[in-house]
Amino acid sequence: MKTSLKIFALGLVLVGFGMNVNAQTGTSTLSTGGTAAANVVKALTMAQSTPMDFGTFAGLAGATSTVVLATSGSRSASTADIVGGNGVAGEFLLTGQSGSLVSITMPTSVTNLIGTGAAVGGDNMTITATTGWITDQANLASVTLTGGSITLKVGATLNVGIDQKVGPYAGTYTISVNYN
Repeated sequence: MKTSLKIFALGLVLVGFGMNVNAQTGTSTLSTGGTAAANVVKALTMAQSTPMDFGTFAGLAGATSTVVLATSGSRSASTADIVGGNGVAGEFLLTGQSGSLVSITMPTSVTNLIGTGAAVGGDNMTITATTGWITDQANLASVTLTGGSITLKVGATLNVGIDQKVGPYAGTYTISVNYN
């Protein structure tokens, strides 16, 4: 009987090892649910309501000059002769989600005004040092859209070349706006 008992005990041990091996190789899948949320805000739009206009002026013969257009529309010049009154600052209407913060980036690269008249023949002038101004907003990197819209006025410096050809000039510039 001792032998039978040993064989029985050995059988139990082997069954235990077999169960243990099966438990180790089996797989277990655990699933759980998660949550998701979103908040959609009004898309930003910006449209030019008034084009920038440096007005009429006379450049110099034999030297460069500049015409500075302030965001108020007033003009000043270094050695150019201003003809007539003020120029016109560019003006844009920016709309978006009321109360949201946005950042406005003015052009940092040179923009060309290209001669459009036949006598000008594709000559150009460059706009640099573009500035933007919003009433009561000193920092264009953090502008609050109070009431969902705001007006941006844009001024710049126009660089007039030596013996700049007489005639009309036109060009474009880009302003970028993003939610903060």
